[in-house]
Amino acid sequence: MHRDLKPRNIFLHGQDCHVRIRDFGLACRDIIMNDKEKPPSTSQNTGSSHTTGVGTFVYTAPEQLEGSHYDSRSDMYSKGVVAQELFQPFGTEMEHVQTLGDLREGKVPDSFSQSWPVLAKYIILMTSRDPTLQPSTTQLLQSE
Repeated sequence: MHRDLKPRNIFLHGQDCHVRIRDFGLACRDIIMNDKEKPPSTSQNTGSSHTTGVGTFVYTAPEQLEGSHYDSRSDMYSKGVVAQELFQPFGTEMEHVQTLGDLREGKVPDSFSQSWPVLAKYIILMTSRDPTLQPSTTQLLQSE
């Protein structure tokens, strides 16, 4: 888990513009398991605990901020916020703050949903307040 994904930590590299991630200061190494093999996540059965309240607030998953158990899908939440920012133009900083606040409540702008219906659906799933609804990378790649 990276635990601090945000635009400042994502950049393009080289002539082919490969996406690179930097700043692994908060990263946490987890055991990667096939989703079918993975037991339900609870703080009781994982045998591990993670630091509460790390990361940059706007991009941090609610379960990470609240001290609930979280796993690599919490990074998916951050990716959803970044995707919203990439595709949604903001006229003002206030509009930016309002849009990301609404996203935390499971809402994307109607204009965004009309322009990018599939992406809007994915962003809503990725930024779900219920971590069990946040897709894994595999689930996201295998959908539509």
